[in-house]
Amino acid sequence: NAEEAKKLICKLILKGKGPARPWSHDAMEGLGRQLPIPSREIQLVAWFHRLPNDDTEHALKVRRQSEGSLMQNWSDEVTRAAAYRKKIGADPESLQKKDPALWREFFRWKYGPQCRLPRMFSDLGFDQQKEWKREYETFDESPEWWHPAARSLWGDDVELPNSILDLPDGARGEVLQRLRQNQCLTNAAEE
Repeated sequence: NAEEAKKLICKLILKGKGPARPWSHDAMEGLGRQLPIPSREIQLVAWFHRLPNDDTEHALKVRRQSEGSLMQNWSDEVTRAAAYRKKIGADPESLQKKDPALWREFFRWKYGPQCRLPRMFSDLGFDQQKEWKREYETFDESPEWWHPAARSLWGDDVELPNSILDLPDGARGEVLQRLRQNQCLTNAAEE
């Protein structure tokens, strides 16, 4: 439906422009010609538009900024986004996957609690995504990062698995919450 597509495009591609704001006749006509828009295309173009500006990359300089231009040239924008994704070797699967489990905890474990992270895993740079894929198993198999928090919750006599992913969801949530509390306490003590 046109209104749902418009809401998604405003939220994900047009940097949060209000979907209730009227679009021009040309923009709505262009949207109508594209319907139904596969969610894969919307995700691809959204990824492309989230990339930082780079004046040395032609594809990033000519991204469509207005709804009228975007809708009149939708297939060109999809093609440009796909070509750029292929050029830089981005994983097409990462455009539709949910965030991997514990990706934030991995980077905070590796770089410290002050590590600044984006809202979504897919917003990480491709080097960081590859780093996570390459090194996550080491983190997951290393119980020292989460065992102290679990022992502070349940005592020293509790037998814990090596991987936090082997804990039941509720228990894993408790441990992660304790880790976050400990980081907040550590940060407050350091200030």
